Amino acid sequence: ANAIPKWLDLEVGYVYIADWNCHDDYFSHRHRYSLGFDLGHKLTKRLSTDLRCKWQSTYKKQDGKSFKWDPKDYLRIRLGFDYKIKKLPLYPHVSAEAFWTTNCPDGDHLENIRYVAGVKYKVTKRNTIDLGFQYDDEMNVANPKDRGMVFLGYKFKF
Repeated sequence: ANAIPKWLDLEVGYVYIADWNCHDDYFSHRHRYSLGFDLGHKLTKRLSTDLRCKWQSTYKKQDGKSFKWDPKDYLRIRLGFDYKIKKLPLYPHVSAEAFWTTNCPDGDHLENIRYVAGVKYKVTKRNTIDLGFQYDDEMNVANPKDRGMVFLGYKFKF
């Protein structure tokens, strides 16, 4: 028997990120940890929704010469919708996600809203490919950078 209901997904994550800073000639190293859950619900036979809540912490080296680490923590909340195309393994989807700081010295605040539109292709029951467009709308930061990007993703479900 499965102890976790089908409508609930639990997440524990770790990502290592190394960015090259060509201006100062060094790598920026980041370690990102996350904990979260995803609640899914079928609204109709083909339309489903999910609500994800995730806490994320990123530790990064401040500059190339020191070893001071500065954590940046967020509470991320996403609402999304998927639609199942009849007789095809395709799922168009849209979502909006808010990033709320949880350890800002100047006070916690909404820092980013991410909008996503794409299509998932279910290769098998556990393997999915995702292609889409993402737009990030930064706010309440010193130099807000709004940006759009095309993405390609792969997901394996245990």
